[in-house]
Amino acid sequence: MAHYRGWGLLVLIVPFAWIFVMIGLLIFAGYYQPDPAKAAAAAWRTVGAVLALGAATLWVISHHRAQVAPGRDAFSFLPMGYFSYLVAAGAMLAFAMPYIGPPLAPLVARIPAPVMHTLARLARLIA
Repeated sequence: MAHYRGWGLLVLIVPFAWIFVMIGLLIFAGYYQPDPAKAAAAAWRTVGAVLALGAATLWVISHHRAQVAPGRDAFSFLPMGYFSYLVAAGAMLAFAMPYIGPPLAPLVARIPAPVMHTLARLARLIA
C-alpha cells in the first residue's frame, strides 16, 4: 500500500504520465523496427528517456515544493526530493542496458518451454 503526504503521490503519477506521452508519440510517428536486437535497444532507450523526463519533472516539482512547503511532501515515508534521484538512476540504468545486456538473461533461460511458448503466443496476439 502506498502512503503519501502532500504532493507525494506525484512520484507515481508523473512517470506514468510521461510513459503515456511517449507511447502516444511513438504511435503518432509510426515507429517500426524489424530487427529484434535494434528494437530491444530502442525500447530501452525509450524507457531511459521516459525516466529521465520523469526525474527532471519530479526534481522541479520537489524543488518548488521545498521552497513553498518544506517537509510536507513524502511518498512511502521518504521525502519526495529523493525520488527524483532514484528515477534518474533508473534512467541511467535503462540507457546502459543495450550495452551491458539484460542482467536477468540466466534466469529467463530457466523458464520452462511451455511457459515460453505461451508468452510467445501472447506476444504474437498483441503484435
